[in-house]
Amino acid sequence: MGGSGIPLPSEGYVNAADIMYLRPNGFTGTAESLFTPQLYFPGNVSEVQGAQILAAAINEQIASGQAGPDNPVYVFGYSQSAAMSSMTMEQLYHQGVPAEDVHFVLVGNAANPNGGIVEMLNFWGGNLSFWNGMTLGHPTPDYFTTDVYTMEYDGYADFPRYPLNLLSTLNAIAGMFLTHIGYFGLSEDDIANAIALETTDPDSLTNYYMIPAETLPLLDLLRLNPVWGSPLAALLEPSMRVLVNLGYGSLTEGWNQGPANVPTTISWDLLPSNISWTDINAALANAWTEGVQDAIKELQDPNTYFPGGFMAEEPFSTVWNAAQRVYFDIQDPTSLFGGSAMATDPAGTSDFTDFLGSLVDGNPDLSWITDIFGLDMISPA
Repeated sequence: MGGSGIPLPSEGYVNAADIMYLRPNGFTGTAESLFTPQLYFPGNVSEVQGAQILAAAINEQIASGQAGPDNPVYVFGYSQSAAMSSMTMEQLYHQGVPAEDVHFVLVGNAANPNGGIVEMLNFWGGNLSFWNGMTLGHPTPDYFTTDVYTMEYDGYADFPRYPLNLLSTLNAIAGMFLTHIGYFGLSEDDIANAIALETTDPDSLTNYYMIPAETLPLLDLLRLNPVWGSPLAALLEPSMRVLVNLGYGSLTEGWNQGPANVPTTISWDLLPSNISWTDINAALANAWTEGVQDAIKELQDPNTYFPGGFMAEEPFSTVWNAAQRVYFDIQDPTSLFGGSAMATDPAGTSDFTDFLGSLVDGNPDLSWITDIFGLDMISPA
Protein backbone atom coordinates (compact mmCIF):
# COMPACT_ATOMS: atom_id res chain seq x y z
CA MET A 1 0.00 0.00 0.00
CA GLY A 2 1.08 3.54 -0.66
CA GLY A 3 1.16 6.63 1.50
CA SER A 4 -0.93 9.79 1.28
CA GLY A 5 -1.74 10.55 -2.35
CA ILE A 6 -0.79 7.03 -3.50
CA PRO A 7 -4.04 5.03 -3.68
CA LEU A 8 -2.54 2.36 -5.93
CA PRO A 9 1.27 2.01 -5.97
CA SER A 10 3.16 1.72 -9.25
CA GLU A 11 5.03 -1.41 -10.35
CA GLY A 12 8.36 0.13 -9.39
CA TYR A 13 7.00 0.99 -5.95
CA VAL A 14 5.78 -2.58 -5.42
CA ASN A 15 9.09 -4.06 -6.60
CA ALA A 16 11.07 -1.75 -4.33
CA ALA A 17 8.96 -2.68 -1.29
CA ASP A 18 9.31 -6.36 -2.16
CA ILE A 19 13.08 -6.36 -2.66
CA MET A 20 14.06 -3.93 0.08
CA TYR A 21 11.70 -4.75 2.93
CA LEU A 22 9.55 -7.84 2.36
CA ARG A 23 12.04 -10.46 1.18
CA PRO A 24 14.63 -9.67 3.89
CA ASN A 25 11.84 -10.38 6.38
CA GLY A 26 10.95 -13.79 4.97
CA PHE A 27 8.47 -13.08 2.16
CA THR A 28 8.73 -15.54 -0.74
CA GLY A 29 5.54 -14.88 -2.69
CA THR A 30 4.51 -12.41 -5.37
CA ALA A 31 3.90 -8.86 -4.15
CA GLU A 32 0.73 -7.12 -5.32
CA SER A 33 -0.59 -3.59 -4.82
CA LEU A 34 -3.79 -2.98 -2.88
CA PHE A 35 -6.02 0.02 -3.54
CA THR A 36 -6.76 2.10 -0.44
CA PRO A 37 -8.04 5.73 -0.38
CA GLN A 38 -4.88 7.41 1.01
CA LEU A 39 -6.55 10.84 1.08
CA TYR A 40 -4.78 13.89 2.44
CA PHE A 41 -8.12 15.14 3.77
CA PRO A 42 -10.14 13.98 5.59
CA GLY A 43 -7.46 11.69 6.97
CA ASN A 44 -9.70 9.94 9.51
CA VAL A 45 -12.16 8.80 6.82
CA SER A 46 -9.28 7.64 4.63
CA GLU A 47 -7.70 5.62 7.43
CA VAL A 48 -10.93 3.98 8.60
CA GLN A 49 -11.95 2.97 5.08
CA GLY A 50 -8.43 1.81 4.27
CA ALA A 51 -8.22 -0.26 7.44
CA GLN A 52 -11.49 -1.98 6.54
CA ILE A 53 -10.31 -2.68 2.98
CA LEU A 54 -7.04 -4.13 4.25
CA ALA A 55 -8.75 -6.30 6.88
CA ALA A 56 -11.14 -7.67 4.24
CA ALA A 57 -8.25 -8.46 1.88
CA ILE A 58 -6.33 -10.29 4.62
CA ASN A 59 -9.38 -12.29 5.70
CA GLU A 60 -10.03 -13.22 2.07
CA GLN A 61 -6.50 -14.61 1.71
CA ILE A 62 -6.81 -16.62 4.92
CA ALA A 63 -10.30 -17.92 4.05
CA SER A 64 -9.08 -19.10 0.62
CA GLY A 65 -6.58 -21.42 2.29
CA GLN A 66 -3.66 -19.67 0.57
CA ALA A 67 -2.36 -18.23 3.84
CA GLY A 68 -1.75 -19.60 7.30
CA PRO A 69 0.91 -20.04 9.99
CA ASP A 70 3.43 -21.51 7.52
CA ASN A 71 2.60 -19.01 4.78
CA PRO A 72 1.43 -15.77 6.41
CA VAL A 73 -0.07 -12.81 4.60
CA TYR A 74 2.61 -10.10 4.32
CA VAL A 75 1.48 -6.48 4.50
CA PHE A 76 3.68 -3.51 3.55
CA GLY A 77 2.61 -0.05 4.70
CA TYR A 78 4.30 3.32 4.16
CA SER A 79 3.37 6.53 5.97
CA GLN A 80 -0.45 6.79 6.13
CA SER A 81 -0.89 3.13 5.22
CA ALA A 82 1.55 2.19 8.00
CA ALA A 83 -0.52 4.09 10.57
CA MET A 84 -3.68 2.66 9.00
CA SER A 85 -2.28 -0.85 9.45
CA SER A 86 -2.34 -0.32 13.21
CA MET A 87 -6.12 0.09 13.01
CA THR A 88 -6.32 -3.06 10.90
CA MET A 89 -4.36 -4.95 13.55
CA GLU A 90 -6.99 -3.98 16.12
CA GLN A 91 -9.78 -5.23 13.85
CA LEU A 92 -8.05 -8.53 13.07
CA TYR A 93 -7.21 -9.12 16.72
CA HIS A 94 -10.84 -8.69 17.82
CA GLN A 95 -11.95 -10.92 14.94
CA GLY A 96 -9.76 -13.69 16.35
CA VAL A 97 -7.25 -13.86 13.48
CA PRO A 98 -4.22 -15.88 14.71
CA ALA A 99 -1.07 -13.81 15.26
CA GLU A 100 1.02 -16.11 13.09
CA ASP A 101 -1.23 -15.68 10.04
CA VAL A 102 -0.18 -12.10 9.27
CA HIS A 103 3.20 -10.34 9.07
CA PHE A 104 3.34 -6.54 8.85
CA VAL A 105 6.33 -4.57 7.55
CA LEU A 106 5.93 -0.83 8.11
CA VAL A 107 8.10 2.18 7.18
CA GLY A 108 7.66 5.84 8.07
CA ASN A 109 5.05 4.81 10.63
CA ALA A 110 3.29 7.86 12.09
CA ALA A 111 1.68 5.53 14.67
CA ASN A 112 4.98 4.51 16.26
CA PRO A 113 4.20 4.35 20.01
CA ASN A 114 7.32 6.34 20.96
CA GLY A 115 7.93 8.97 18.29
CA GLY A 116 5.04 8.64 15.85
CA ILE A 117 3.42 12.04 15.49
CA VAL A 118 -0.17 10.80 15.83
CA GLU A 119 0.72 9.39 19.25
CA MET A 120 3.12 12.14 20.36
CA LEU A 121 0.39 14.78 19.83
CA ASN A 122 -2.26 12.70 21.61
CA PHE A 123 -1.49 14.41 24.94
CA TRP A 124 -5.19 14.97 25.76
CA GLY A 125 -6.10 11.35 25.07
CA GLY A 126 -9.26 10.18 23.33
CA ASN A 127 -10.17 10.42 19.66
CA LEU A 128 -8.78 13.83 18.76
CA SER A 129 -7.89 14.77 15.20
CA PHE A 130 -4.78 16.17 13.53
CA TRP A 131 -5.01 19.25 11.26
CA ASN A 132 -6.05 17.13 8.25
CA GLY A 133 -8.64 15.17 10.20
CA MET A 134 -6.35 12.20 10.86
CA THR A 135 -7.27 10.57 14.17
CA LEU A 136 -4.63 10.83 16.89
CA GLY A 137 -3.71 7.87 19.04
CA HIS A 138 -4.07 4.25 17.89
CA PRO A 139 -0.36 3.39 18.38
CA THR A 140 0.90 0.23 16.72
CA PRO A 141 -0.13 -2.71 18.97
CA ASP A 142 1.75 -5.94 19.62
CA TYR A 143 -0.78 -8.36 18.17
CA PHE A 144 0.99 -9.67 15.06
CA THR A 145 4.54 -10.20 13.84
CA THR A 146 5.59 -6.71 12.80
CA ASP A 147 8.82 -5.06 11.66
CA VAL A 148 8.86 -1.26 11.82
CA TYR A 149 11.61 0.78 10.12
CA THR A 150 12.12 4.46 10.94
CA MET A 151 14.64 6.90 9.51
CA GLU A 152 16.21 9.17 12.09
CA TYR A 153 14.66 12.68 12.03
CA ASP A 154 11.65 11.60 9.96
CA GLY A 155 9.24 14.05 11.56
CA TYR A 156 6.19 11.85 11.01
CA ALA A 157 7.66 8.71 12.57
CA ASP A 158 10.38 10.23 14.77
CA PHE A 159 9.00 13.40 16.36
CA PRO A 160 10.90 14.84 19.37
CA ARG A 161 9.49 14.46 22.86
CA TYR A 162 10.58 17.99 23.82
CA PRO A 163 9.09 20.22 21.08
CA LEU A 164 9.88 23.45 22.96
CA ASN A 165 13.38 22.79 21.67
CA LEU A 166 12.67 24.73 18.48
CA LEU A 167 15.76 23.48 16.63
CA SER A 168 14.64 19.91 17.21
CA THR A 169 11.07 20.66 16.13
CA LEU A 170 12.12 22.58 13.00
CA ASN A 171 14.50 19.78 12.10
CA ALA A 172 11.69 17.23 12.42
CA ILE A 173 9.45 19.37 10.21
CA ALA A 174 12.21 19.55 7.61
CA GLY A 175 12.50 15.77 7.91
CA MET A 176 8.82 15.42 6.99
CA PHE A 177 9.72 16.73 3.54
CA LEU A 178 13.31 15.53 3.02
CA THR A 179 13.66 12.34 5.07
CA HIS A 180 10.17 10.84 5.00
CA ILE A 181 10.30 10.33 1.21
CA GLY A 182 13.62 8.48 1.34
CA TYR A 183 12.74 4.95 2.47
CA PHE A 184 13.02 3.58 -1.07
CA GLY A 185 16.35 5.35 -1.57
CA LEU A 186 18.22 3.49 1.15
CA SER A 187 20.88 0.89 0.46
CA GLU A 188 20.68 -2.76 1.43
CA ASP A 189 23.31 -2.12 4.11
CA ASP A 190 21.35 0.83 5.53
CA ILE A 191 18.40 -1.46 6.20
CA ALA A 192 20.41 -4.52 7.28
CA ASN A 193 22.40 -2.44 9.78
CA ALA A 194 19.38 -0.65 11.26
CA ILE A 195 19.54 -0.36 15.05
CA ALA A 196 17.11 -2.62 16.94
CA LEU A 197 15.41 -0.43 19.53
CA GLU A 198 14.69 -1.47 23.10
CA THR A 199 11.23 -2.77 24.01
CA THR A 200 9.75 -3.73 27.37
CA ASP A 201 9.27 -7.35 26.31
CA PRO A 202 12.18 -9.21 24.66
CA ASP A 203 9.62 -11.69 23.27
CA SER A 204 7.50 -8.96 21.71
CA LEU A 205 6.00 -9.72 18.29
CA THR A 206 6.89 -6.20 17.13
CA ASN A 207 10.44 -5.19 16.27
CA TYR A 208 11.40 -1.52 15.94
CA TYR A 209 14.43 -0.51 13.88
CA MET A 210 16.07 2.91 13.58
CA ILE A 211 18.10 3.89 10.50
CA PRO A 212 20.61 6.60 11.52
CA ALA A 213 20.86 9.75 9.41
CA GLU A 214 24.14 11.10 8.06
CA THR A 215 22.95 14.70 8.11
CA LEU A 216 20.37 16.96 9.74
CA PRO A 217 17.41 17.75 7.44
CA LEU A 218 17.48 21.33 8.73
CA LEU A 219 20.94 21.84 7.21
CA ASP A 220 20.38 19.89 4.01
CA LEU A 221 18.96 22.82 2.06
CA LEU A 222 22.05 24.82 2.99
CA ARG A 223 24.08 22.32 0.99
CA LEU A 224 22.29 23.42 -2.18
CA ASN A 225 24.33 26.62 -2.16
CA PRO A 226 27.43 26.25 -4.36
CA VAL A 227 30.93 26.51 -2.89
CA TRP A 228 30.10 27.78 0.62
CA GLY A 229 26.97 25.74 1.41
CA SER A 230 28.59 22.38 2.17
CA PRO A 231 31.52 23.76 4.23
CA LEU A 232 29.16 25.89 6.33
CA ALA A 233 26.79 22.94 6.86
CA ALA A 234 29.74 20.76 7.85
CA LEU A 235 30.87 23.41 10.35
CA LEU A 236 27.45 23.67 11.99
CA GLU A 237 26.35 20.02 11.79
CA PRO A 238 28.05 18.51 14.90
CA SER A 239 26.99 21.34 17.24
CA MET A 240 23.47 21.53 15.86
CA ARG A 241 23.12 17.76 16.11
CA VAL A 242 23.82 17.95 19.85
CA LEU A 243 21.16 20.64 20.26
CA VAL A 244 18.65 18.82 18.05
CA ASN A 245 19.19 15.52 19.87
CA LEU A 246 18.38 17.20 23.17
CA GLY A 247 14.82 17.35 21.91
CA TYR A 248 14.85 13.55 21.95
CA GLY A 249 16.31 13.34 25.45
CA SER A 250 19.83 12.53 24.30
CA LEU A 251 23.11 14.14 23.30
CA THR A 252 23.99 11.53 20.70
CA GLU A 253 20.80 9.93 19.36
CA GLY A 254 18.04 11.50 17.30
CA TRP A 255 15.21 9.31 18.55
CA ASN A 256 13.22 9.38 21.77
CA GLN A 257 14.80 7.55 24.65
CA GLY A 258 12.99 4.70 26.39
CA PRO A 259 11.25 1.56 25.10
CA ALA A 260 10.03 1.90 21.52
CA ASN A 261 6.78 0.05 22.25
CA VAL A 262 5.59 2.28 25.11
CA PRO A 263 3.06 4.94 24.00
CA THR A 264 4.59 8.32 24.75
CA THR A 265 3.34 11.89 24.32
CA ILE A 266 5.23 15.16 24.17
CA SER A 267 6.67 16.86 27.24
CA TRP A 268 6.39 20.59 27.87
CA ASP A 269 9.79 20.71 29.56
CA LEU A 270 12.43 22.66 27.67
CA LEU A 271 15.19 20.13 28.34
CA PRO A 272 15.35 16.54 29.61
CA SER A 273 16.01 16.44 33.35
CA ASN A 274 18.60 13.65 33.10
CA ILE A 275 21.14 15.74 31.14
CA SER A 276 23.16 18.41 32.96
CA TRP A 277 24.43 21.70 31.55
CA THR A 278 27.96 20.44 32.21
CA ASP A 279 27.35 17.53 29.86
CA ILE A 280 25.80 19.82 27.25
CA ASN A 281 28.72 22.27 27.34
CA ALA A 282 31.27 19.46 27.04
CA ALA A 283 29.41 17.93 24.10
CA LEU A 284 29.19 21.31 22.33
CA ALA A 285 32.90 21.98 22.84
CA ASN A 286 33.82 18.66 21.25
CA ALA A 287 31.29 19.19 18.49
CA TRP A 288 32.73 22.59 17.55
CA THR A 289 36.21 21.10 17.13
CA GLU A 290 34.74 18.34 14.97
CA GLY A 291 32.83 20.89 12.90
CA VAL A 292 35.94 22.95 12.14
CA GLN A 293 37.77 19.83 10.97
CA ASP A 294 34.82 18.74 8.81
CA ALA A 295 34.54 22.19 7.23
CA ILE A 296 38.23 22.13 6.28
CA LYS A 297 37.75 18.73 4.64
CA GLU A 298 34.81 20.09 2.64
CA LEU A 299 36.91 23.02 1.45
CA GLN A 300 39.55 20.56 0.27
CA ASP A 301 37.02 18.37 -1.56
CA PRO A 302 36.83 19.11 -5.34
CA ASN A 303 33.12 18.16 -5.34
CA THR A 304 32.46 21.24 -3.22
CA TYR A 305 33.23 23.40 -6.26
CA PHE A 306 31.45 21.20 -8.80
CA PRO A 307 27.97 22.45 -9.82
CA GLY A 308 25.44 19.88 -8.71
CA GLY A 309 27.99 18.03 -6.60
CA PHE A 310 25.53 18.09 -3.69
CA MET A 311 23.50 15.44 -5.55
CA ALA A 312 26.10 12.88 -4.50
CA GLU A 313 25.43 13.69 -0.85
CA GLU A 314 22.59 12.87 1.54
CA PRO A 315 19.64 13.31 1.40
CA PHE A 316 19.67 14.18 -2.30
CA SER A 317 21.30 10.91 -3.38
CA THR A 318 18.69 8.99 -1.39
CA VAL A 319 15.82 10.84 -3.06
CA TRP A 320 17.44 10.22 -6.47
CA ASN A 321 17.73 6.50 -5.70
CA ALA A 322 14.05 6.45 -4.71
CA ALA A 323 13.14 8.11 -8.01
CA GLN A 324 15.03 5.48 -10.00
CA ARG A 325 13.41 2.62 -8.12
CA VAL A 326 9.85 3.91 -8.12
CA TYR A 327 9.65 5.70 -11.46
CA PHE A 328 12.21 3.91 -13.66
CA ASP A 329 11.84 0.57 -11.82
CA ILE A 330 15.63 0.38 -11.57
CA GLN A 331 16.10 -1.57 -8.38
CA ASP A 332 19.92 -1.28 -8.36
CA PRO A 333 20.31 2.50 -8.72
CA THR A 334 23.53 4.43 -9.16
CA SER A 335 24.42 8.07 -8.71
CA LEU A 336 23.09 10.84 -10.91
CA PHE A 337 26.43 11.11 -12.73
CA GLY A 338 27.02 7.40 -13.32
CA GLY A 339 24.71 4.80 -14.81
CA SER A 340 25.95 1.23 -14.73
CA ALA A 341 22.64 0.04 -13.29
CA MET A 342 20.68 2.06 -15.81
CA ALA A 343 22.73 0.66 -18.65
CA THR A 344 21.70 -2.86 -17.68
CA ASP A 345 18.03 -1.99 -17.95
CA PRO A 346 17.08 -1.03 -21.52
CA ALA A 347 13.64 0.21 -20.51
CA GLY A 348 15.08 2.30 -17.71
CA THR A 349 17.80 3.65 -20.01
CA SER A 350 15.22 4.79 -22.53
CA ASP A 351 13.13 6.66 -19.98
CA PHE A 352 16.18 8.21 -18.38
CA THR A 353 17.67 9.26 -21.72
CA ASP A 354 14.38 10.83 -22.77
CA PHE A 355 14.31 12.81 -19.55
CA LEU A 356 17.87 14.10 -19.99
CA GLY A 357 17.08 14.91 -23.60
CA SER A 358 14.12 17.01 -22.54
CA LEU A 359 16.43 19.01 -20.28
CA VAL A 360 18.77 19.71 -23.19
CA ASP A 361 15.83 20.80 -25.35
CA GLY A 362 14.78 23.28 -22.68
CA ASN A 363 11.41 21.59 -22.15
CA PRO A 364 11.95 19.24 -19.22
CA ASP A 365 9.28 16.68 -18.38
CA LEU A 366 9.11 16.87 -14.60
CA SER A 367 6.17 14.52 -14.24
CA TRP A 368 8.56 11.91 -12.83
CA ILE A 369 8.69 13.93 -9.59
CA THR A 370 5.03 13.23 -8.90
CA ASP A 371 5.48 9.64 -10.03
CA ILE A 372 7.91 9.12 -7.14
CA PHE A 373 4.90 9.43 -4.87
CA GLY A 374 2.56 7.43 -7.07
CA LEU A 375 0.63 10.49 -8.19
CA ASP A 376 0.57 9.12 -11.73
CA MET A 377 -2.49 7.20 -10.52
CA ILE A 378 -4.37 10.49 -10.08
CA SER A 379 -5.66 12.32 -13.14
CA PRO A 380 -4.73 16.00 -13.21
CA ALA A 381 -7.53 18.50 -12.71
